[in-house]
Amino acid sequence: MRIYRQSRDHPAGLTGDEKAILLHGFCEMLSGICVALHPRAKWDRPGSPIPATVSLTHCSILSNGSRMWLHVFMDGREHSLHGFKMKEHYFDDLKVGDRFRSDSLEVTEKQVIEFAHKFDPQMFHLTRKSAERTIFKGLIASGWHTAAMTMRLFVQTLNFAEGAIGLGVDELRWPNAVRPGDVLAVETEIVALRPSRSRPNYGIVRLRNVTTNQRGEIVQTMLASAMVPRRANIAE
Repeated sequence: MRIYRQSRDHPAGLTGDEKAILLHGFCEMLSGICVALHPRAKWDRPGSPIPATVSLTHCSILSNGSRMWLHVFMDGREHSLHGFKMKEHYFDDLKVGDRFRSDSLEVTEKQVIEFAHKFDPQMFHLTRKSAERTIFKGLIASGWHTAAMTMRLFVQTLNFAEGAIGLGVDELRWPNAVRPGDVLAVETEIVALRPSRSRPNYGIVRLRNVTTNQRGEIVQTMLASAMVPRRANIAE
């Protein structure tokens, strides 16, 4: 078993759910120590063995919706522990008042411009030069781009079994603009829960998403409802 120590100046920043996932057979982040527990996991830089004890300067978790990758930066090099499945959430796992914090996502200028060309071709989204002549005094992301990035972070964090079926958004606000270089994170609060009357195998979740940047400024708030599956043994 190898131990990877976390650098004091660069906290790994794992959420509670992520710690739980890592504890169940893969990695543990406790008291500034990351422990690799899965002996068959492969590091994707063959031929470059990792020392038994190295400096961990950054740790993040990525997902494609069903499987996860643990990315760590150690002694100036990147490594990935990959191939383990995310924990799935069901309606029955949730309680009113539960809060979930996502991983972070950096916004790039290329992403802002590409999204705008496809879906929101307004001058303050398209080029830096034209955006400087607007009230924003610089390039900003479309609000719909912010909503899409929020959705990605929300889906990766909650990872509802069979997905969450959106029923509607009651409130959507963008109090601050998102700019290239911003780093976004989403906090999801479970506001209300009720079983579905028409579909007993599902429950209705009312939730609030608050998206913030690296300065703690709120860039989006959303109040919405979604239908998510119940566990089979509960629904029967």
